[in-house]
Amino acid sequence: KGVVKLLDGFSGKGNAIVDLSSIQNAIALNESSAVLSEITLHSLKEMEFCCQGRAWADFSAEISKMGAIFELYVANGTSSPSVQVVVNEDLTISVLSTHEQILDGQIYEGCAFPAEKSYRTELIKYGRQVGEFFAANGIIDHFSVDFVCVKEKLYAIEINLRITGTTHPFMTLKLLTDGKTDQDTGIYYTNAKTEKYYVASDNISHPALKNMLPMDIKDIFAAQKFHWCSIRQTGVVCHLLGCMAEHGKIGITSIANSPHEAQEQFDQVVAYLISLSE
Repeated sequence: KGVVKLLDGFSGKGNAIVDLSSIQNAIALNESSAVLSEITLHSLKEMEFCCQGRAWADFSAEISKMGAIFELYVANGTSSPSVQVVVNEDLTISVLSTHEQILDGQIYEGCAFPAEKSYRTELIKYGRQVGEFFAANGIIDHFSVDFVCVKEKLYAIEINLRITGTTHPFMTLKLLTDGKTDQDTGIYYTNAKTEKYYVASDNISHPALKNMLPMDIKDIFAAQKFHWCSIRQTGVVCHLLGCMAEHGKIGITSIANSPHEAQEQFDQVVAYLISLSE
């Protein structure tokens, strides 16, 4: 299999998976270029689009408009970590964060910070190497590198030269706690030297949310003690509140002092929001 990715696609919604078996068979049979082109076009038209509502007609038009890349599909991945880096104006490199990406197929759903300890230092090393290449070529910006982990081996699959879905939750953490990421370990420390972890999602969806106002969420979180506490520097922060009425979804970032606490708090909030419609 292979993956076709629109150059300006976001969160995996510009991706499509193509079956290469017919093309491989045609090559093995030494078919003519004309036949091979016809089989390739047929395979592209039969692609599995990762975003609902996509069809070859509009997808091919987007390819003509913005361009696309093709890569081999890495199968049997056990996780999808990423590293976020910034090349500063003085061309120094700063590692912002590492994450475990939460995916639904090719679609980005959320993330957990930081990435697994077993390969976190590798992510940091690879992110720095890409940053050094960018700096040497005068490129100054945020970027991320996405990986697939297969049997404890990391495969880099794409570079995003922009802010990404993982940027917002990290900046939320930094804004609320005014700490920084250790450049060697990838652990985030507040000014009080307390470690912080989070789980975040842009896609907490449920029909019941369409019947709520942003103020309702604020009151619910305060009543259930989910809200952000500036003294403990833990709690849940919401975003995308303007999406509730039309789309029935919000985004949340669950910040805590351990990975387990962050995940548990995240799960409690999601379960409670769903229970409101029962």
